[in-house]
Amino acid sequence: MIHPAVGLDGLSTIPYIVRPLDVVSPLMKNNAPEHMVITGLLHDVVEDEDYTLSDIRHEFGDEVATLVDGASEPEELINADRDIIRDYDRLGDGVWDIFNPSKDSVAWYSNVIG
Repeated sequence: MIHPAVGLDGLSTIPYIVRPLDVVSPLMKNNAPEHMVITGLLHDVVEDEDYTLSDIRHEFGDEVATLVDGASEPEELINADRDIIRDYDRLGDGVWDIFNPSKDSVAWYSNVIG
């Protein structure tokens, strides 16, 4: 499990739990069904942790596992994110020179899809 002090992207100081809570807040405010709220909490678990869809299916059922699977990024994108973090560790802000858009544009896009 990701330690609460680890940031959302491994670089920031925002606690990991903030993102899932941001996702479930509007769901709960709008009386979403329980399986949707659970999915909101777990939507990044397969990508970020050592949990599989089988684990989620076992603990929360087929419906939640199917929804989490639909909300998960393909492995290629997950690896790309990890590559960027690794390159950032090596190059610092010079990593943004790899991209055609500016650092701010890449950050905006990452926040929108993240």
